[in-house]
Amino acid sequence: MIPFSPIRTLDSPLPVAEAAARLDEGLRGRRKLLGPPRVVRGRVHDDRLWLVAGRRGVANAWRPVLRGRLAGTEGGSRLVYRFGWNPLVEVFTALWFGALVLFLVVGLIRTAIGAASGVPTGAHDLLALIGVTVGMMALGAAIVGGATWVGRTEARTVTTWLAERLETNTE
Repeated sequence: MIPFSPIRTLDSPLPVAEAAARLDEGLRGRRKLLGPPRVVRGRVHDDRLWLVAGRRGVANAWRPVLRGRLAGTEGGSRLVYRFGWNPLVEVFTALWFGALVLFLVVGLIRTAIGAASGVPTGAHDLLALIGVTVGMMALGAAIVGGATWVGRTEARTVTTWLAERLETNTE
């Protein structure tokens, strides 16, 4: 899953208000204390919605999040949506990798300036700089990749749940 997936649509024979009410009802129906585990959770507000799929016992910040909007059509309604990450997770991920790139660039510039001005710089310093940066980037990539792999079926779960609620077939 990438942070910016293509825009998708889902057509429904239901009018916007009824479609939104069914989605909201489906979300509220899963909030029982002793009921089945919440498969899809989120919010529906007027014609906008935000949904995620989850599994009991699995916490995943990089799970796919559906953001969409219902629009009226002649035959009912159309949901225009996109999957992505939670905006806070997008910012955290960008800051993580951005800080590492900045750390590497500043370190390389300082090493070059030091070498040009005659300050002795050992090869082990440069190797440590590159090694730490590459190691932290690899760690970040492994965390993001692993979390994305764990959540690989959750987008399909949300899409199937939507299709059932909106009385339509998935694309």
